[in-house]
Amino acid sequence: IHSSKMLTDISQRLNKGRSRDYYGGLLPSYDRLVDLVALVKQELKHVPLSVSLSVLVRTLKCSPPPSNDIRFALANAGFQVSSTHERPNNVKTDAPFHVVWDIMRCYVRDHPSAYPPEEGTPGHNILAKPPTLEARFSRVHKVMKKKRKGAAAAAAAAEAAQAVASKKA
Repeated sequence: IHSSKMLTDISQRLNKGRSRDYYGGLLPSYDRLVDLVALVKQELKHVPLSVSLSVLVRTLKCSPPPSNDIRFALANAGFQVSSTHERPNNVKTDAPFHVVWDIMRCYVRDHPSAYPPEEGTPGHNILAKPPTLEARFSRVHKVMKKKRKGAAAAAAAAEAAQAVASKKA
């Protein structure tokens, strides 16, 4: 699915018509397909797994952070980060997992839960350890999810994001 040649070919075919009408109404999921191809192009290719923010939140018994805030914190810490095509709130990153936990510790410290995890649970043990990294949740423009403004704009945004990712690698 991450074949650059295949994604480019699909993008070119979709951009050729630039509308559902080109496909004679036979492709009702045209917009979703264009968005999916753009999102897959933006994903980090060298990171095989993603981090599920919903699993982290369940473990720590905290309110869910905005996924962009977690992406910003990872980027501000010097790591590559992207969304995933599989789930909107999952994050792909080259950061070690202890960094992800440090970012979540900082988030929970700044946004305490009304119902913290019980003593002895994994969530309690994780939060009991002080973070070794101080997370900065300030906005990083290259991390922002691209809003769909047509197939050509989505493809251009994906190529720009991939160029940024490959320069850091």
